[in-house]
Amino acid sequence: SPERVMAVVVIFTSLVLCSSFLTSITTTVTTYRKKQGDYNASYALLVQYLQENEIPMELGCSILDLVVAQKAQRESVKRVHEPDVVLLKSMPKSLQQSLK
Repeated sequence: SPERVMAVVVIFTSLVLCSSFLTSITTTVTTYRKKQGDYNASYALLVQYLQENEIPMELGCSILDLVVAQKAQRESVKRVHEPDVVLLKSMPKSLQQSLK
C-alpha cells in the first residue's frame, strides 16, 4: 500500500540523515581533539624547555601566561576573509576594487 511505501521511504531517509549527522559530529570532535592534543604537546614541550634550561620562575610564568593568552585570543577572534564570502565574487569589479 502507498502508506507502507511512504513509511519505508521516511525511515530509510531518516537513517541516512542520522548517520550523516553523526559522521559530521564525529569529524568535528576528532578535529577538536587533535588540535587540543597538538597544543597540549607543544605546551608540555615548552614547560620542559623552561625547566631544562633553568629559566627563572618569574620569566617562565610570564612566558606561559603569554602563550595561554595568545591561544585564548586566537580562539575568540574568528575573522572573515574575502575569499570566504561568496557573494562578494558576484559584485561588479568596481565595487570589488573599492573594498581593497
